[in-house]
Amino acid sequence: MTSSTGPKQPRKKAVHFSPRGAGRFRWTILKYEIFFLIYAKSQAVCLAYFAFGQVYKITNIMGKLM
Repeated sequence: MTSSTGPKQPRKKAVHFSPRGAGRFRWTILKYEIFFLIYAKSQAVCLAYFAFGQVYKITNIMGKLM
């Protein structure tokens, strides 16, 4: 069993992957938060209307199935 080479490779991958992945993930969340804050103020009514429309569609489908 090559136990010396086995654990090293996954560790390297993890070390290289996790900081970049976490950084990108945080940055995308930050972008979406900023975008949402700006977008939600202007589009709150439209989003609410869309959500209501989706709920209405779901209730219609459920009504038909029942």
